[in-house]
Amino acid sequence: MKNRPAYQLKTVLFLYNVAQIISCIYIIIKAWKFSQWNPLNFRNCNLIYHTAERASEFNDVTSTARIVKNFELVETVFFVLRKKQNQVTALHLFHHIAVITLGYYCLHFLSVEAILFPMSMNCFVHIIMCFYYLMAAVLNAHIMRRSRLYK
Repeated sequence: MKNRPAYQLKTVLFLYNVAQIISCIYIIIKAWKFSQWNPLNFRNCNLIYHTAERASEFNDVTSTARIVKNFELVETVFFVLRKKQNQVTALHLFHHIAVITLGYYCLHFLSVEAILFPMSMNCFVHIIMCFYYLMAAVLNAHIMRRSRLYK
């Protein structure tokens, strides 16, 4: 990418961010539905056994989250293709590595309802972030600067 011009990925970024927002909303709804819409139920640390009647519902939400969180790595590829190297920070890379590593560990070795709370909070933050990126992809920089959301 050193000697190439930056790619203009407005359509791809629009579709990616819309898909991320929808999938994160889906994960939050499924996680909260699993806890019977009571956020205090997330403190439940009972193991979800694969023979339990709610295990398939738990596996559905966690496997969907794992797929979505792995797919979020594409965001880093978009930064590189658009030559936005300043957005590929150590925190960005650490976050994605930590989420995938902890997600794998928690979902394979620690199947408890309590992991749904940080997972849904991560999805909530990604909804806000993807909405911002969606606006930045659709609107031009002048409008973003006027709304003070863009430097």
